[in-house]
Amino acid sequence: MRGLQLLRSESRQMIVVKPKLQEIMATGRKIYRSNDRIIGGVCSGIAEYLDIDPTIFRIGYALLTLCTAFSGVLLYLLLWIVIPPKA
Repeated sequence: MRGLQLLRSESRQMIVVKPKLQEIMATGRKIYRSNDRIIGGVCSGIAEYLDIDPTIFRIGYALLTLCTAFSGVLLYLLLWIVIPPKA
């Protein structure tokens, strides 16, 4: 698996996402709702934070929402409240 590293400590196994996520977290960036919005800018803001195409993130989010009995709708509303808008 490219980008993943398996670490063994005692009897536990952990998968550590190596380069991309650690680089993102090390930059000290904050997540904001984007102005490139369709509904509330949540998916676009997360996509900007992760440096991926917003359309691909939205499609993936929609598929996960359909597969999880629409619990993604509740998550979206919660994130809409929690994530601050971009100034």
